[in-house]
Amino acid sequence: MVVCCMVLFRCADLFKDDAVLLKPPVPVKLNTPQKIFATGAVLTWEKSADNNFSAYKLFYDTLPGVDESSKLAVTILYKDSTAFTLKDLWENSTYYARVFTYTSDNLGGSNELAFTTRECTCDVFTGVKEGGMVRIPSGCFTGKDGSMGTISYDYFMDTTEVTEAEWYQIMHDSVVASQKPKTKASWFEMILFCNKKSNKINNDTCYSYSFLGIDTTNNTLVEIRNLKCEFSKNGFRLPTEDEWEYAYRAGGWEEYFWGKDGKTLMEYPYTTNYPSTADDTLEVGKYAWWAINSSGELQEVGQKLPNRWGLYDMAGNCAELVWDITTPKRITTRFDYSGPMIGPQSDSWRIMRGGTYGGFCRFMTAWWRLWTMTPSDNSNGDVGFRTVRTAK
Repeated sequence: MVVCCMVLFRCADLFKDDAVLLKPPVPVKLNTPQKIFATGAVLTWEKSADNNFSAYKLFYDTLPGVDESSKLAVTILYKDSTAFTLKDLWENSTYYARVFTYTSDNLGGSNELAFTTRECTCDVFTGVKEGGMVRIPSGCFTGKDGSMGTISYDYFMDTTEVTEAEWYQIMHDSVVASQKPKTKASWFEMILFCNKKSNKINNDTCYSYSFLGIDTTNNTLVEIRNLKCEFSKNGFRLPTEDEWEYAYRAGGWEEYFWGKDGKTLMEYPYTTNYPSTADDTLEVGKYAWWAINSSGELQEVGQKLPNRWGLYDMAGNCAELVWDITTPKRITTRFDYSGPMIGPQSDSWRIMRGGTYGGFCRFMTAWWRLWTMTPSDNSNGDVGFRTVRTAK
C-alpha cells in the first residue's frame, strides 16, 4: 500500500511538470529602436526571467497586423539574444514588426512596433585625421542603378593610396623614397600588409587564417586558407566595395566626385557626354591622372585635388582593389555589406575601383566596377590599394 502511494505521487508529479512545460511562453516587449538607418534598423526587446521557450522569430511587414504569415526576418535559438539588425529595407518607409517566442506547442507574441527608416544621406563629416587617414562618417549612398548601401559605423580611410615607401617600410623594414602607389602586389599580399601594419601600432589584426601557401620557386603567395575578416576590430584592412564607393562619393550623387555627371550608360557601348569640351578635359585633369595627362605612367600620390572628404586619387592613377569578390550585380538594398560571402579565399576574381592612369574618363566614375585579377596575381602595374580601419 505504501509503495502504491509513492507511485501515484510520482505520476502526479510528472503530470505537474508537463503542465509547467506546456504553458504558453511569456511574450517579449519590443523597444523603440535607438538606431535607425536608411536601409536597416537595430531592434531590441525585453524578455522576462522565465525561459520557458525554445526560440524567437522576428516577423515584419510594411502594413500593420504583423503575424506568422508576414515576412520572417530571423529565427534565433539563443534565449539570451535580445537584439537583431533588420536589413535590406527601403529609405523613408514605415515598417511594422513583432517578435514571437515559441515552445513546441505554444507561442507568445510581442507588441507590434512601428518605425520609419531615414533618408539615404550622410552623417556629419568632421575632418578628423589620424595617422594619414581621415574619419569617414556613417551614412548611406545611392548607386547609379538605384541601389542603396548603408554604412552604420564610422571608419578611417587612407587619404592616399599605399605608396611604395610605406609598403617597403611595413613589409621589409627598409627605406624606399618613392611616393608612387605600390602596384604589382597581389590581393593576398595586401591582406598580409594590413595585418603587419596593425601589428606595428599594436592594434588588433582583422584577418585570421589557417595556412599560407607559398610558391618557393617564384617566391609568391598563392593561397590563404580559411581567411576571415572581423570588421569590428580596429586593425587595418581592405575597404569593402560599399565603403570605397561611399567614400568616393563623399555625400554626392554625381558620377564624378567633383560634381559632374556624365550620364554614362552602365553597359556597352558606355556612351557618355563628359568630357565633351576642352574645359571639361582640363577640369578632369585637376582631380585625376588619366590617359590624357599621365604620360602613360604612374604618378606620385596626392598631387591632384581631393574629394570633399580629403581623399586623393580616388579617380585615376591606379585602380584600387577592395575586399569583395566578384559579383556581377550587388543586391539592391545593402546594410554593412561585405560581399556575397564571408572570408573569400578562392580563386574568384576581386573587384577593382577608381580607374587608372591609362584609362578613359568613364572608368573613373563612382559606379565603374572591374574584375580581372585573381587574389594571387601580382603582375599588374596599374593596380594598388588603400586601407581602412573601423573607428572606435
